[in-house]
Amino acid sequence: MLAEIVEAKLVRIGLDYANEDNPLKGALFLLESTCNTTADDPLGVQWWIDGGKDWTFTRLFEVCSGRKNAEANTQERKEFWSRIAFYNFVSRSVGSENM
Repeated sequence: MLAEIVEAKLVRIGLDYANEDNPLKGALFLLESTCNTTADDPLGVQWWIDGGKDWTFTRLFEVCSGRKNAEANTQERKEFWSRIAFYNFVSRSVGSENM
């Protein structure tokens, strides 16, 4: 099942994820985000790095990096995502009300 998830690009593993000097090495984040996705960017990460607005991505960045997203530049956001692995557990809206 993991191979299918990785192949479908539903999990993102940053290029620097396994580096020994990565303080977030080994962390896998399970997220619930309904951000703007495309075939080329199925998780919406590049969209957010380029300035898109997503509460989940912003909060994760701010908590893990200790920086305010509004003060970070594109390169800093890109470097953050290169250090983590995540799976977007709920990638589509399930409605506005809890049942």
